[in-house]
Amino acid sequence: MKAKFSIIAAVLALVGCGDNNIDTVKNYTLPQKKSMTIGAAVDGYEGCKSVKWEDVSAKDLKAVKVTCEVSDAILKAQFDSQNARYEEAVQKAKDEAQKNVDRALEQIIKTYNDLKTEASADASKEELLALANKFCKYDEEKEKKHTFGAPVTCDNDALAGELLDKYKLNGKSFIFATFVNQFQWAALDSQRPPKPIFFGDMPKKIDSRTYEIKFIINTDKTVDVDRKAAMIEDGERRDISGSVLSKFYDR
Repeated sequence: MKAKFSIIAAVLALVGCGDNNIDTVKNYTLPQKKSMTIGAAVDGYEGCKSVKWEDVSAKDLKAVKVTCEVSDAILKAQFDSQNARYEEAVQKAKDEAQKNVDRALEQIIKTYNDLKTEASADASKEELLALANKFCKYDEEKEKKHTFGAPVTCDNDALAGELLDKYKLNGKSFIFATFVNQFQWAALDSQRPPKPIFFGDMPKKIDSRTYEIKFIINTDKTVDVDRKAAMIEDGERRDISGSVLSKFYDR
């Protein structure tokens, strides 16, 4: 019977020790974060939908780990914000491309008017752009190779033939060949996918994110934050800086 009570007492002692270590960390105020205790910062952080404290002490090391499962609302808000910035960058790229198309078409119309004959009719921007896209195609592989000239492949002979046959332009003019080449620039910015200037990670929906932060209890009962923490996103774990703890102090 005495042996049984001794075992129970030993177990209770171990449990009490673990609780004490957790309490030591939760009640500790970091010198650089004097606004609140560690426990108040983590347990009171609205970004966690659940918090778990564990005593992970080893033989010669007293340590406590806290796990925060980030709320769905935080994940959605972060994605929405990041995606909005990306969409804004995409729209700016589209607007710039449209400006380039308009400039190219203005030059085409100017030269078109210089090449008109008595049999020629007026041509709209939309009509000329349709011609550019009919006979010229954006060439992604050509752009990747950084070859000289626009990354566009044009059938200039067929384009020239239609300009002469349908629009009755002056094909004998010394500027006619230059005029035909102008269509490639309108086709380029009309067809090439927008290339947004965007800094940071691409928007990505995250279904789950968990932070793991470890605290070390020193012999004098002071507490240090382990320099290395962990973040698990959708099951993929990676090391991050222990400074992630700072976000839990934001109110």
